Amino acid sequence: MSCGIDVGKIVHGAIGVNDGQALFPKANNASCVYGGVAAFSDEEQHTGAFGDFTAGYSTLIEEVERVPSYSLTSLMQDFAHVDLIHCDIQGGEGDLFANTIDLVSAKVKRIVVGTHSFKVERHLACLFAKNDWDLEGIDACEMREESGRSVTVHDGVQVWRNRRF
Repeated sequence: MSCGIDVGKIVHGAIGVNDGQALFPKANNASCVYGGVAAFSDEEQHTGAFGDFTAGYSTLIEEVERVPSYSLTSLMQDFAHVDLIHCDIQGGEGDLFANTIDLVSAKVKRIVVGTHSFKVERHLACLFAKNDWDLEGIDACEMREESGRSVTVHDGVQVWRNRRF
């Protein structure tokens, strides 16, 4: 029996700033590999977070597959309002929300976002606060230096409430 509430749908793909294609590492055993990150161009395949991830887990990655990439604009087009977005995209959260802040501010009641660096945490804190969102909860990420580079050892999380709702 339907009560007239659309509870959503499952979409296979990656979330990105734009619609298109993404490269995503497919693990041999997903329970052993965490933190998979997408690359949105062939050039990104060997650089940045994607390159670091695939190099670091090369023996545990079965293949790099091409998957559809969806923007928040496309995913939310059929919804007047969205109760909750949970976003954990391994460091791309700042870019995603910077490019969609007007859309999410108009439609989304709450956002729970995973953070993977101090830079992302600061970016999101400034972005949401400046756009009339209230921070309801925060757990900062933990980072340390390993081999001359910063590594996240514990993901952070921020919970934001939209004052418009």
